[in-house]
Amino acid sequence: MGNQVLEISGQFTDVVAIAELRGSYPNVPILPDIDYADLIAGDPDPLFVTLPVGKANVTSGNKRFYDDAWLQELERQIIELRPIGLMGHLSDAQRATEFPQESLHWVGAMAVDNVLWGKAYLAPNGPAKERLKRYKASGKSIATSIDAMASGTWDESLQAYRMDAKTLKLGQIDLAAVGGVGVDE
Repeated sequence: MGNQVLEISGQFTDVVAIAELRGSYPNVPILPDIDYADLIAGDPDPLFVTLPVGKANVTSGNKRFYDDAWLQELERQIIELRPIGLMGHLSDAQRATEFPQESLHWVGAMAVDNVLWGKAYLAPNGPAKERLKRYKASGKSIATSIDAMASGTWDESLQAYRMDAKTLKLGQIDLAAVGGVGVDE
């Protein structure tokens, strides 16, 4: 490619696949300024889930490289923005006009080694809550997927786009089916 600079910019999604909803996950605390009582009001069976939402120093199947600065910025934005999550992503056409009920409310984030873990409250009466209960019971896998805007520049040594943390504008962190292009946890 010589001196040519290749850059990507715009809306993107990337998936973090997890092996199963079992095992030892870190205890990600709920952010201290979240009103727990109001959050779970009217929910007779509140359910929270801790899942990996990002990983540092990896290249995704989409040829995007995420470094430590990226992971730190993702954590900062989760803590600041408290994103919601859906069961899958909205298409561009849907994004312009639809406002579906959220499935997840991200209420905490914590990096452990090179993995960013998020804690989410599962909306009552939503499909995510029932689905994740069944997935856990059967040992089925689930993934998270970042829906955001960002830019990256091609890095020949990595054979990937090095994503620029300063350009990250987090939209949502959605649940996704395992098997898409992404990052293995």
